[in-house]
Amino acid sequence: MIVLPLMTGGLWNEKSWSRTWILGQMTLWALFQVLAVPMIAIHAPFHTLFWSFAAAAAGLSALGIRRRSRSFTRLGIGKPRWDPLMIAAGLIAAFQAGMYLIGVHLDQDDARWLAEANDALSRDAMLVHNPATGAYLGLYKGEMIKDAFSPWSMYIAVMARMTFLKPALIAHTVYAPILVLLGYTVYGEIGKELFEGKKEQGIFLIAIGIINLTFAGTSMTVSAVTGARIWQGKAAVAAVIIPALVAGMLRIHRKNSRKSWLALAVTGCAGCLMSGLGIIASGILIGLYGGYAVLCRRFRRIGYWVLALAAPVIYGLSWLWVRGW
Repeated sequence: MIVLPLMTGGLWNEKSWSRTWILGQMTLWALFQVLAVPMIAIHAPFHTLFWSFAAAAAGLSALGIRRRSRSFTRLGIGKPRWDPLMIAAGLIAAFQAGMYLIGVHLDQDDARWLAEANDALSRDAMLVHNPATGAYLGLYKGEMIKDAFSPWSMYIAVMARMTFLKPALIAHTVYAPILVLLGYTVYGEIGKELFEGKKEQGIFLIAIGIINLTFAGTSMTVSAVTGARIWQGKAAVAAVIIPALVAGMLRIHRKNSRKSWLALAVTGCAGCLMSGLGIIASGILIGLYGGYAVLCRRFRRIGYWVLALAAPVIYGLSWLWVRGW
């Protein structure tokens, strides 16, 4: 959940640990999305998806390590610079992450997709049984159609098998705090794009932390899903994917390089893994900002814009087609 994304992120040859971790995780999520959706469609057994993803992830991490080993010093390793504001922001993030270790939140969504993850592990099948009754359906129906095109439950099942832990434990206690820290790392990248000084970046992160601690008056805010149920797909979209898309767009606005466009495309595909909200949000944000960046700034990047839009458009239209429009 941390080491594998860091190794995979070496493929991007970034200077900082934080951006390496973010892009590595987005790459793994996008890889899983590309592998899982067609396998679910052809009713492949779960172990086929598991070993396919494990082999592909191992290959990408090996390539990342090989590329990184040639320029290891570029990761910024050296004497750390301790900034009081950044330390304060880190403590706020650590407090929010730590709450998942001592508390638990339950709601109706867990009854569906955690049941799907358990079913994949126990029956070696993906989305062919009713998660409420266990009855054989043969084909995903109703809410399960959305899960077939955004198979976040299968990703939780893969991590559970890799770590020999139960899906509920992985989701609620192990992966949740890591997602919180990943989300704040993404906000840190947004701060770097907006502000040059460490002081301003620290104030920005502290402001985000205070908002997340205090703006949870209803269950529908980003603060609420970040602090209570970030392991759920739509919550991960709000807490991690949308900020990552914003960070990618800010980077394109500043650099407009090929690598920044490819990073945006991978992030958009990763968002499709989480939920239908991830498909819609990725398509809208990439479509609107990408159109502006291409048409108003650099028309030669139109091919990269189309590539970035490919995953949300393909998965979104496929979902509508299977659902029956």
